[in-house]
Amino acid sequence: MKRRKFTQLHFMALLLALGGMTFVATALGAGWPQWGFDQEHTGAVNVAGQKLNHILANIVYDPFVEDEKAPENGDGDLLVHYQTPLVDGNDVYMEFKTGTYTSITTWETQIWNEKKLSWVGNNLVEQWSFQTDWKPVPFNPPGPSWEPVFHATLAGNFVYVPGVGGTVFKLNKSDGSVAARYNPFEDQFAASMFLTGPITADSSGNIYFNAIKLNMSNPWGNDVSNSWLVKITASGAISLAQFKNIMTGEQGPNDPCEVGFSTPPPWPPTPTAVAPTRPCGTVRPGINVAPAVGPDGTIYTIARNHFVTRYGYVVAVNPDLTPKWTTSMHGILNDGCNVQIPPNGTPGGCSVGATTGVAPDTNSLPSGRVFFARCGA
Repeated sequence: MKRRKFTQLHFMALLLALGGMTFVATALGAGWPQWGFDQEHTGAVNVAGQKLNHILANIVYDPFVEDEKAPENGDGDLLVHYQTPLVDGNDVYMEFKTGTYTSITTWETQIWNEKKLSWVGNNLVEQWSFQTDWKPVPFNPPGPSWEPVFHATLAGNFVYVPGVGGTVFKLNKSDGSVAARYNPFEDQFAASMFLTGPITADSSGNIYFNAIKLNMSNPWGNDVSNSWLVKITASGAISLAQFKNIMTGEQGPNDPCEVGFSTPPPWPPTPTAVAPTRPCGTVRPGINVAPAVGPDGTIYTIARNHFVTRYGYVVAVNPDLTPKWTTSMHGILNDGCNVQIPPNGTPGGCSVGATTGVAPDTNSLPSGRVFFARCGA
């Protein structure tokens, strides 16, 4: 995948140009209260944004960009996920990072904050700042290699902000004070518990998020301890369900799941080669996934088996967190050899005699894969 490189100047200008664009939309009655705009992640407002040729404000929310792009960290790329600026009338709510940046492998030394800024005349002025104790899941080469997303959401008169151990802060929009802190789990702010993606709010003010408990001795090499879909109502009632209980027909922890050939390309090694397998691991949510909520209250999220990327699932859950349906994305495509890949036997193509449509690295139909660096359900 080709990565786009940003200078810090471009990085800041991009944010504020987009921030200005969403502000214009808000002036016409739209706003942008959460990731993907609304509970269904429609991702659009019915207004025209301003032209991206004028910076309305210039505010740095990540002071560590040059360190993050250093050769030993991003090798020139900015491998960081950021919150969408949340817009409510004249107000903008945004993630700001402080603390200390040490390296990409120890990104947890940073501190994540949520700030409210308001347009006062022609200036975007800070109104309050709230320091959270949220930490991302740990870096590991087999695990996330992009810094995971910290992402708040607006609902009613409140801002819901991620906290450590799978907890959520409920802040008053007016002054940033803590109205409540919700802990869905028995563990008191356990370091092995993580809120793993954007918080979603529905039209009734209920919020939803995914959480995971890792084995911290080897989080991506050992199986996941547990994972949950969490729902908190506007009144503060908490319900949660384990991913293994909201899914149907998924691969089990010890079932064999295919992985790629270990031999050098071209692949497949022979037209009849069978891919190697390994235990799948327990199902869990994808990292950086924001649940979506349909008009009827159905909740949609993305899951995968812990050890393999080719076994991903779209999961539909009833409003009471009982299973509705699960659809596997394994082997549902046919765009491999001789389709989206150069002809067999040519440079970049599959080996001679490979079956049209198969994935060259497994010699089976390609899958919708769930990697670590993805957002949204």
